[in-house]
Amino acid sequence: MNRLRALTSPGEARAVLRFALVGLANTLLYLALCFALDGLTTLPSTVINTAAMSIGLVASYLGHARFTYRGSQAHRQGGPRFVAATAAIFASAAAVQWLAVHSGMPPRLSYLLVALWYPAASFAVHHFWTFRRGRA
Repeated sequence: MNRLRALTSPGEARAVLRFALVGLANTLLYLALCFALDGLTTLPSTVINTAAMSIGLVASYLGHARFTYRGSQAHRQGGPRFVAATAAIFASAAAVQWLAVHSGMPPRLSYLLVALWYPAASFAVHHFWTFRRGRA
């Protein structure tokens, strides 16, 4: 509970803002890569998506490690945690979308639900586990 209360401190509020900026930059990078690859190649959309997400994963990790959390831990620990956490968040987002659609929600509305779920889950997991401060 103290960690949740601490989110309102000025230092933590800045970390939340930095997290949002890295997320926005990564989303723009992802979209730019998708549209560029789609326009310049004949690769299937699944390959384009996978390539853009893979590059985005690296960019997101580096942005959060160096800017959001400013090197709060070694890459040897943070890197594997980031990959594991991101895989779990991707899986949870897929489950949210699947459950929403199979419960009768229109697909377009389910995408909006995922768009709300993913950043919140990502922040919670990365802030409180992947890049947590003060503990090894």
